[in-house]
Amino acid sequence: VFSGLGFVGRTNSCWPLTYQGSDVDVSIEAVEAHYRALGLAPQFKLVTGGADPLDLPDRLARRSYVAVSQVAVMTFEGQLGGPEHQLDIRPRVTQDFIQIVSETSHSGGDGQERIDILGRIPCLSAFGIIRQNGTLAAAGLCTFAGDSAGIAAMRTQADFRNQGLARSVLRAIMGQAYQSGYRQF
Repeated sequence: VFSGLGFVGRTNSCWPLTYQGSDVDVSIEAVEAHYRALGLAPQFKLVTGGADPLDLPDRLARRSYVAVSQVAVMTFEGQLGGPEHQLDIRPRVTQDFIQIVSETSHSGGDGQERIDILGRIPCLSAFGIIRQNGTLAAAGLCTFAGDSAGIAAMRTQADFRNQGLARSVLRAIMGQAYQSGYRQF
């Protein structure tokens, strides 16, 4: 069970992926106690067909849990075209990347939690930033793990949206991963 400041739902949720035979109701109560001790609402992240044990969604529903959102995870294999804009790509988080995440977050707490998460990324990554006229305009990151790479923290300042900047960031950071040998995103 991992938890942050309570703003980012994916970070502040229990993600039950494997079941090792423990008492399920006792495990649910332990998760609830953990989050309540932090002053946070307990949350579970369930993967369709991947929750373990398989009856966990029903057990949670009986405890008055309700689904609040659904997330689609999409994968891509291959290489995209090159970026249309000039980027600065670094293997680790930079102060500029932290600044744009902070500036584009919903609140100070949300921004701080996301920045804390960035600081805990253990593997090499591609942090991409686009500047327009000296202003931080767009950013995104691609983390490299196992045999695949994941895209996260895609951000575009409001004044720079609908100009293809996010597409350029995506192409550049995926290109960096591809050059490093990763083929699935």
